[in-house]
Amino acid sequence: MSHPMISQLSLDAKTMLLNLTESLDEVIVGQPETYPTAQQLHEEMRLNMEAMNPMLSLYQQGLANLSIWLKENQLPALTGIVINRSTRRPSDLFFNLFGKSRKDILWWHNEIASAMRTDWQPYLNIANSMNPFAGQRIVILDEPDFS
Repeated sequence: MSHPMISQLSLDAKTMLLNLTESLDEVIVGQPETYPTAQQLHEEMRLNMEAMNPMLSLYQQGLANLSIWLKENQLPALTGIVINRSTRRPSDLFFNLFGKSRKDILWWHNEIASAMRTDWQPYLNIANSMNPFAGQRIVILDEPDFS
């Protein structure tokens, strides 16, 4: 079986893929209150705040790369489960990355339903086999001395 090029995913995006597929267990299509908020996901992943809000920070730390990879490989828009806490919708950036209007709510719900039916395990296995540190947090205590 041929799989899309997982190697195009950054390590951050691979980690994001793992976290989002795990979140699917809690999701009920059409009920955004069951979707993870950007703030929740950001905290669960213990990410540094690299933008002015959690959603933009997630996009800078793998969510954008994952979205582009999903689109290029014609996979469901899994990244649409990450919503803004106040609007209960994905960011405009999500819709833009997939070439959709923010008003295309039916498309969004259909993509989430499709993501829930997708067997993500082969992609997760490939991602983990390419990363010897998968599932481990690496802490660098000192700058390496290459002299």
